[in-house]
Amino acid sequence: MFTYPKWLGNLTLNFLAILVLLFNTSTALEAADSSVISSVEVGVGGFYKPGKWTPVTVKIDRAKIDSGKSKSGTTSQIQLKLTATDSNGNRVTYPGETVSLSDSTEIALKGWFQTGRTEDVLEVSIEDAESHKSINSSLVSLNESRKKDQPKVRPVRQSVYLVAGVGNPSGFNKLGETDENEGTQSKTNQIEEAQFISLESLSHIPTSTKGLDGLDAIVLAGEVNVSAETDLTLRQWVKAGGHLVLSVGRSTQKFQDSLLSKWVPFVVESNEPLRELTELEIFSGKRRVVPFNRQVHSTQVKEGTGKTLVSSRRGVLIAQCYYGFGKITFIGVDIHKAPFLKWSPLKSVARKILFGSKKKSEETTSVNNQLAQLGISDLATQIRNYLEDFKSVKRLSNWSILGIVLVYILIIGPLDYFIVHRILKKPHWTWITFPILITCAVIISVNNARAMNGSDLILHSFDIYDIDVAGKYSRTLSYFDVYSPETRRYQIESSPEPLLFTDTVKLSQPTLSWSGSPEEGVGGIYRMAGVDAGLPSYLMGDRDNSIANLPIQIWSTANLQVNQINENADFVQSSLKSIGTGRLKGGITHHFSTPFENWFLFYQDKIYYSDPASNNESLTQIKPGVSFNLEQKGIRQENLKRYLTGTTVSVTKSKTQIGNDYRSQQASYDAYSKDPYRIIQAISFYKKTGGESYFHLKNNVLKNYDMSGLLDHDRAILLAKINIPATRLELNGKLVEASRHIGFIRMVLPVDKIKSERKLIEEK
Repeated sequence: MFTYPKWLGNLTLNFLAILVLLFNTSTALEAADSSVISSVEVGVGGFYKPGKWTPVTVKIDRAKIDSGKSKSGTTSQIQLKLTATDSNGNRVTYPGETVSLSDSTEIALKGWFQTGRTEDVLEVSIEDAESHKSINSSLVSLNESRKKDQPKVRPVRQSVYLVAGVGNPSGFNKLGETDENEGTQSKTNQIEEAQFISLESLSHIPTSTKGLDGLDAIVLAGEVNVSAETDLTLRQWVKAGGHLVLSVGRSTQKFQDSLLSKWVPFVVESNEPLRELTELEIFSGKRRVVPFNRQVHSTQVKEGTGKTLVSSRRGVLIAQCYYGFGKITFIGVDIHKAPFLKWSPLKSVARKILFGSKKKSEETTSVNNQLAQLGISDLATQIRNYLEDFKSVKRLSNWSILGIVLVYILIIGPLDYFIVHRILKKPHWTWITFPILITCAVIISVNNARAMNGSDLILHSFDIYDIDVAGKYSRTLSYFDVYSPETRRYQIESSPEPLLFTDTVKLSQPTLSWSGSPEEGVGGIYRMAGVDAGLPSYLMGDRDNSIANLPIQIWSTANLQVNQINENADFVQSSLKSIGTGRLKGGITHHFSTPFENWFLFYQDKIYYSDPASNNESLTQIKPGVSFNLEQKGIRQENLKRYLTGTTVSVTKSKTQIGNDYRSQQASYDAYSKDPYRIIQAISFYKKTGGESYFHLKNNVLKNYDMSGLLDHDRAILLAKINIPATRLELNGKLVEASRHIGFIRMVLPVDKIKSERKLIEEK
């Protein structure tokens, strides 16, 4: 694969920056000083992920706005506009905050944008909110260090685990670094690639879930007195799939008085002095003693309010639980204070908290080089390949096109010569036959192109609708592919589908954005920056659910995605109970307007599904308002990993010893498969199935949609197909029905454990 030299990439980036300035034709207010923008902060601590929402904070000098007012009037309100490049090379403008000018000398404006390049130029513009005239603009390079007085900006791939920390938590702040005593092996064999971002205070945490989109974990070491705005943001971010780590230590009372204690599901019992940390030392796997003389204070949590990772003689030291679709880890000691500051095994503890303890069979391997070269390295790319499979569009293969070109060359060359010169013996007729052949070729090509590419607007969609039954919370991820039969601009608006629900519910406004694959090819977010001058630009709407003037070329597609979250999603009642060893009893009742089809229920290491040979509709479907019980006849139960990997066991008579030889073999995963059931099962239980060692694909983009961890936290997962789309799309004011739609609903169901008869007798 051809790769651009670094100097060529930098030259291209600089050229693009000049073009952006030249094409900025908005009329500027007369300013005495052009430096209205005093500073621009991009990302969290300067880090951001292409394809994810990235926060921007722009500080402006109020005095310089006043000194540069236009003669036409005064400026009472200003608005932030951000312009970046999408994955197709188009420039996209994102509206930011609108604020009224106050008496303060410095004003901070906040906004969010997405970039589809690891090397890009962000245009920051301040406009008059009423006249939309530009007051000042600035260009920010998104791939290099900036001026000495400006913070650095650094892009990282979505495979990098971004961890932001407040209070300089020891162990976590060493993530991504190579241990001196382990040499280069630590870098190559570390469980996950991670990057730690040190934040000075809680005020540097973005107060919007959009701003936290690129973060995978947040660590608060001793800092628990969060503001109401930060508390709400953290709660929503964790519910959507984030990982919050709390190191409380001596701050027991502060935590109990904080807003975090109102929703963090850990019951704090007391602060106890510990004189030994043997379990923590064993958990680290390094067998190194924590260097302390007397005692270490620890906040103890009540046993049973989460999965215990590390215990002590006084109680639970480190515990972890799920909240919504995200995780919360509670650490009882102060990891940002002595004696942990110099205890190097704390880095191993941090990795196990973030990534879990992997078995040897689950260790990551390099992605198949052939797959990566062909543009498939992530499961998210499979969804895109599924959506771009348009049955009505029948394109010729490369070999067919080459054959047609060769035939055409033979016609206009040797055949034309033979007929005109040898048969007709009128060489001068070539001046007539040659244009005729060209005209006929053009007409035939155009007609065939129209016949093969079609003349209809086509929409394909792929929905993932998740519900946390216990927390009454839901999230929706919808992918769309829009195929245009003509070169046209589209006004697009998304909204939730009300027909999916039987009762009238208050649904939140979805967030609509472009979507790019995590690849290096065309339309990939890791593609090297090129000269994109002349490509059309478009605007994200003032509302999150709209796009204005989205350009789509003739016979090509636009890739979009819609995200939505809803609180108080009380659509399901569950009565599942565990009777041990992964076995369940009880059932569920849902209140959606469509039945659940082709359902699977996952719990611990077991999977439940209806017998394919059964023709009983009450068994193969879970209908609305009807209690569905797992104890019906015809429901099969199997080992989860064996079923998902298609493992078969062959039995042969042993030639060397008495008895039989048993050999198991897994079915290989087809990275080119467009089977939506295989794709959603791979995404849902990526780690439980074997991770990269089995799939030979990464799951970086949708890692928050992997529900493997929930199965070990007294949760069952129901996966089923739904026929009604979760999101609808309007193009140019008209509702467009998807000609090809697949939707999956995934329910996180609480499971009550039934005590065994022996345990009940012991308690009596």
